[in-house]
Amino acid sequence: SFPTRRSSDLKAKEPHVRILAASTLGNLGAKAKMAVPGLILATEDNDDSVRLFSVEALGKIGPDAKDSVPSLTKALKDTSEDVRLRAIDALGSIGPEARGAVPALLLLLKDSDNEIRQRATQALKAIDPKASIKAEQK
Repeated sequence: SFPTRRSSDLKAKEPHVRILAASTLGNLGAKAKMAVPGLILATEDNDDSVRLFSVEALGKIGPDAKDSVPSLTKALKDTSEDVRLRAIDALGSIGPEARGAVPALLLLLKDSDNEIRQRATQALKAIDPKASIKAEQK
């Protein structure tokens, strides 16, 4: 199938092939849920763009990508700010299934970067509105 071929492209030697595969899988949204294991591995790729598009694809897959929550939580500490921002958004897109990421997202509410704080707030509202309210009261 098309998603299966794209998923195997995540292991290609050339970064541009891996980027295209992650991007294409992201555009398929929930239809690409069988590619979640490959995308999880790609969140640790040595190429920033591959990580970026893989994290973004997991967010576009949404709740069906719940197995990626530990990897997305790890991506919150990525060296690339773009990857960190996409990881926050992806966790929010997964919604309540991403509850395991709440402690890490709460820490981001104290980040020096305003955009990180705002996106973490939005993600928390999507994942656990009660945690979000408690955080705002502090």
